[in-house]
Amino acid sequence: MILNSHSFSFPLTLPLHKSSKPFLLSLKLRRKPLSTMDSTSSTIDDEVAVDLTPVLKLYKSGRVQRLAGTEVLPPSLDPKTNVESKDVVISEEHNISARLFIPKTNYPPTQKLPLLVYIHGGAFCIETPFSPNYHNYLNSVTSLANVIGVSVHYRRAPEHPVPTGHEDSWLALKWVASHVGGNGSDEWLNQYADFEKVFLGGDSAGANIAHHLSIRVGKENLDGVKLEREFLYSSLFLGCGSDWIRTETS
Repeated sequence: MILNSHSFSFPLTLPLHKSSKPFLLSLKLRRKPLSTMDSTSSTIDDEVAVDLTPVLKLYKSGRVQRLAGTEVLPPSLDPKTNVESKDVVISEEHNISARLFIPKTNYPPTQKLPLLVYIHGGAFCIETPFSPNYHNYLNSVTSLANVIGVSVHYRRAPEHPVPTGHEDSWLALKWVASHVGGNGSDEWLNQYADFEKVFLGGDSAGANIAHHLSIRVGKENLDGVKLEREFLYSSLFLGCGSDWIRTETS
């Protein structure tokens, strides 16, 4: 498999292998005495520690300001594609959720539909399944391919450094697999998903996560789930120094 590079000038993460450590934006701030804390707190909150414009800014106070991918669209029944979407909670403890999409042109479907699990991009730091780019994309793909779409919302860096997003997405995939017997928490998946035809997809950072999930499925297996294939767009695989691009088996 050919791994495509992504033209970022800053390494937001390191690859998933035992010898490397995840990129972590960590700042240790000395606490001011309570008497002076109020007079300086606004200054600290305005001082930029790391500037990754146009992606995000991290302030010395620990505050994260995302500069892109913050707009959200609500779930809906799209009148153009006739695709319905809804949001589901996968893990309240870890704040993992997903937006599900199902075509309603012929509903209920006369046969079970293939299942697409999609992982959004955004340099591991920005975007969500609820942003216009990904909501509209999954709407279109679900309609054209006649599949059920599961767009995963994972926790993002720098608050949750890599590989948190990979682990969150794995938990989401296991949640999807919990519907194989028809006893899961979501009725769309229970009734209409064909777990013999599961596809994994993603772009940029999401392609990295999707590729990792595919390898993990091969190693750990998910009973009742047959992974047909994966599709990766503008895959983001970062390494260290001169070894900037690595494969997942490195």
